[in-house]
Amino acid sequence: MTEDKDNKIVVGAYKSSLDERLISEEEASQIVLSPPPKVMFLSVSKLHHKLPEKPISIGEGHKIYINSTKQSKIPIGFRPTSIDGIEFGELHLSFYELKLIDIIGTLIYKQPESSKNITVDQIYRILIGKPRSKHHASKVAKERIISDMKKLSSIWVSIDFSKHYEGRNEKLRKEGKPIIYDSISKREMRLLDFQIFHMESGTTYFNFSENPFLYQYSEDVGNIISTDFKLLQTPKEVRNPFDGFAIATYLIDRINSIKNNPSAKNMTIINFSSLIEMIEHNNNYKLTPTKKRTLRNSVEAILEKFVQEGALSGYSITGKQIAKLKITLKL
Repeated sequence: MTEDKDNKIVVGAYKSSLDERLISEEEASQIVLSPPPKVMFLSVSKLHHKLPEKPISIGEGHKIYINSTKQSKIPIGFRPTSIDGIEFGELHLSFYELKLIDIIGTLIYKQPESSKNITVDQIYRILIGKPRSKHHASKVAKERIISDMKKLSSIWVSIDFSKHYEGRNEKLRKEGKPIIYDSISKREMRLLDFQIFHMESGTTYFNFSENPFLYQYSEDVGNIISTDFKLLQTPKEVRNPFDGFAIATYLIDRINSIKNNPSAKNMTIINFSSLIEMIEHNNNYKLTPTKKRTLRNSVEAILEKFVQEGALSGYSITGKQIAKLKITLKL
């Protein structure tokens, strides 16, 4: 969540501007836990098999099912509310347009602590399956990407995660632990929110402002790591609630962004120095060398715990690196 002066909110990988009637800075500051970013990413990805086949009426709800280790077929509600303020008609997204949503989600996942300037050429290279090439989009391809991105930004939606948390919250209540508070469900937001900039060099990019506070926790949830892998306890080496809970969730989001996106292979999931910068920026203070060492130890302990518990089946840790094939987590 964020408390910036523009009063913005993040749902998954997708940044959305909300006006005052939807959420205030005071409300944002009181949020305990937002839905994991990957949930929005998965829910939109699932639409690949639905929306190209059957248009959805504006205002009509649509169920998307996702699976977790603990539970299968978890329903998530997706409802387009308007297109450029028009609250009737149909929403019909092509596979190509939905692929654009996936690409933006993947790119924004890579470094949520930094400013997001995603160029048309970056998007084009992923679309043609050559993300590391130096290919440039033709004039026709460039115009189409810009046009389709504008269309996506004109779509306002609401997402309902409430069913996703029912099972977890019931278990947490029985254990006397704080429940997950979902403040995002049913709020209206843009599907994608960005500004377009055209440079004199000929480069065109979409600016997604920096990804602000994704995680805000009360102090008593530090011993819970709630994920779609397992419900794990924070390793004994980890003492700080932020280190234990939010860092674990942060790491899992990075890993999932790769596991769920074949086009994102070889992506660096997280860079330790970038993680420090994110924490310092979000909390408006500098970490001391001692705290940096503590944080590094905490991250390593969490990763070790994941491997020991089988939450990262197929992964192994060598030195300060966790890897599976060509997918690496650099610390």
